[in-house]
Amino acid sequence: MKHLRKLIAVMIAAVCVALTANAQQQVNSLYFLDNAVMRHTLNPAFEPWENVYVGLPVLGYTSVGVSNNSLMVSDVLFHQNGKTLTVLSRGGDKVGFYDALRANTLFNGYATVNILSFGARIQKNGGYWHVGLSEKLDVGGTLPRDLMRLPLFGMGKTDGSHEIEDHVKFDFSSFGVNALLYTELLLGYSQPLPKNDKWTLGGALKILVGGSHIQARASDLYIDANREHWDIDGEGDLRIAAPTKKIEYQYYDEANKQGIKDMSVELSNNVVDYLRPRGAGAAIDFGFTWRPKNFMELSASIVDLGGIIWFKEAKKHTYNANHYVYEGAQIGPDGGLRGEDINPGENDIDVKDSFKKVLDALKESTSVKQRNKTYASMISAKLNVGFEIYTPNKMIGFGVLSTTKLYNSRIYEDFLASVNFRPAQWFNLTANYNFMNLKQHAIGASMGLRGGPLSLTVAMDYVPFEYAAMDINDKSQYIIPYRSKGVNLAVGLNLVFGWRRDKDRDGVKDMKDLCPNTPYRQYKKQGIKIQVDENGCPIDEDGDGVPDYLDKCPGTPVEAYGLVDSVGCPLDSDLDGVPDYLDKCPDTPEEARAMVDSVGCPKDSDGDGVPDYIDQCPDTPAEARGYVDDKGCPLDSDLDGVPDYLDQCPDTPEEARATVDSVGCPRDTDLDKVPDYKDQCPDTKPEARAFVDEKGCDKDTDGDGVPDYLDKCPTQPGPASNNGCPENKEIRALFKKAMQGIQFETGKSVIKKKSYGILNQIVKVFQDNPTWKAEVQGHTDNTGGYEMNMRLSDDRANAVRNYLVEHGVAAERLTAKGYGPDKP
Repeated sequence: MKHLRKLIAVMIAAVCVALTANAQQQVNSLYFLDNAVMRHTLNPAFEPWENVYVGLPVLGYTSVGVSNNSLMVSDVLFHQNGKTLTVLSRGGDKVGFYDALRANTLFNGYATVNILSFGARIQKNGGYWHVGLSEKLDVGGTLPRDLMRLPLFGMGKTDGSHEIEDHVKFDFSSFGVNALLYTELLLGYSQPLPKNDKWTLGGALKILVGGSHIQARASDLYIDANREHWDIDGEGDLRIAAPTKKIEYQYYDEANKQGIKDMSVELSNNVVDYLRPRGAGAAIDFGFTWRPKNFMELSASIVDLGGIIWFKEAKKHTYNANHYVYEGAQIGPDGGLRGEDINPGENDIDVKDSFKKVLDALKESTSVKQRNKTYASMISAKLNVGFEIYTPNKMIGFGVLSTTKLYNSRIYEDFLASVNFRPAQWFNLTANYNFMNLKQHAIGASMGLRGGPLSLTVAMDYVPFEYAAMDINDKSQYIIPYRSKGVNLAVGLNLVFGWRRDKDRDGVKDMKDLCPNTPYRQYKKQGIKIQVDENGCPIDEDGDGVPDYLDKCPGTPVEAYGLVDSVGCPLDSDLDGVPDYLDKCPDTPEEARAMVDSVGCPKDSDGDGVPDYIDQCPDTPAEARGYVDDKGCPLDSDLDGVPDYLDQCPDTPEEARATVDSVGCPRDTDLDKVPDYKDQCPDTKPEARAFVDEKGCDKDTDGDGVPDYLDKCPTQPGPASNNGCPENKEIRALFKKAMQGIQFETGKSVIKKKSYGILNQIVKVFQDNPTWKAEVQGHTDNTGGYEMNMRLSDDRANAVRNYLVEHGVAAERLTAKGYGPDKP
């Protein structure tokens, strides 16, 4: 059972002691601390304010840090009954511990110690040189979550229910540990661009001397476990360039180097041995800063881009366990490997012998290949991108910093938001909030203080706020940050000389200069002397925001303020010849530029709402305005050839388009109210116009061959000789008698009383035949004048009609017409 306890203890310690979330190896809180001389380690374009600095051994710059991306100390250690217990103790929260782990826990510990550093400004061109020698240590790696599940739960469920899984696959493929110790010699230089000092470029070459390196990793390692057996499959390697006195294996099969029986490693106890050169390499840094405006700065850098080739005492060990099946595993009723302090119950299984057999089986299944081999390793490159806006003279600033790092083939992101205070050049202070991997959170701070020839810098990215006293090994008590996932610290004490009092050399000292980046030197070389005011800002006589030394249009009117280009001339964004401050149509298209009015809008000569540059019908009449298409031509919605503004029938159907009149309405030549495009009888007589069907032809309701307009009985068939009415000899004789027997007073339309009898008989006929209709006709001879006879015949016909109506015949059944002598 001791093997089990040791394995668990080692795995827990690896996570708890390592501690780094982002393995950043730099203190990001320094990034916006302007008076820190070591800022160039984050971006080689950053220049110290001092003209000369000297970093003493150790004191010049020392940075250490440890952290991890999963656990706080409180996840592993806790107080109970006055004792410090671990998660493995009786009552420990194994489930909470396991849930706190990420799929891959990244850990790292690092240290950077300055041996000697020096920097100086070249007064002639403003460039800055850096030389530095330092020792660096980086220890880190990745622990997969399943590496904790195996000793904590075995094949049991991870929710604490003690239920056993039928099948579990443990994936250890992301496991890796890396330790690197090397010496770095740096030569760096930064320089504002001669023709544009808003830009500063910087770079550094680093010569790397490798001291020691150990790297262990699993490229493919799994345990596929079920209740009957465990299938072990995987491979990995160990690379080492270190003062090893011996690394020896004892094999079950010595001839084939198969099956590890035992392994012994003996390392040197002399610290100096680890510093002796075993490899060499190089790295570069490069970066820039850019000030597009006097109140903002953008910066970016790539640092530590390089690696080391290990050639002395370099060895590679390759391990392989190829599909080894072990059938001797035993598990407890809760699925886990149970300690010997558990009282076995009826269903408990003592796993001591089984676990030993598993370890022995793993050794026996593993083959090893070892050889002396030169190999290469990369140091961890980082990409920093920063942005800051600030008040005049940078007294208060607000900055953001993104840091991206490639570590163990994985990308990690940090984001920092910082508030920066620079009340004086001898005192700077920053406070920031970190988002590590965009998930964890921490508060950081930095301070820079100068007094005489000494410059002190202190910075931390993870400021712990909660501490606890913990008993370790029941002997000593330690105060540790209880709820922190990491701690780092950077300290620097440097000798500094000189002071950049007027950085831009415009005659105004930096402490009073509200525009500290005036390009005075750049333009002086061109023979242009920039005039500045008492605050050190270039003079702008016309107040358009462009200083006089750049202004090519110095008389800009007030209404054009804010609408001028970089040389102070009024903007004309759409290039139509009308400046933006006058232009009411600022987005004039290219093809309309030559056809705009005084306020920059495209002309519309005919006022139809379509500008001239598009208008294909430029002479649209006034009455057609509002009835034009997007090309400025009158619309003809129904396509009948008559434009809409004239069309009184705007919905002419397609088949009628060729038969419309001048106002766009379908023609009706015979005026029978059936348009020509539908009229199948286009020559309807005037008297038949009211008696046509939907095709424009004469109606014949009763189908007797007599059209309705001639049919006296339109609903009863009858011969044409009887005006379309059914023949009845008595009625016919009656009507014939009426035609000759109805008498009037001479020259008058007054009916004589002796004719009343015939008329009464006719009334009776109409009452007996309610569907009949009739026309009462009046006739005369040719005695007398024509007009008189026509009028007299019409009056007599109406007199008869009136008599019949008065005696009960419906008026709508009778019409009256006089024919005079035309039909005697």
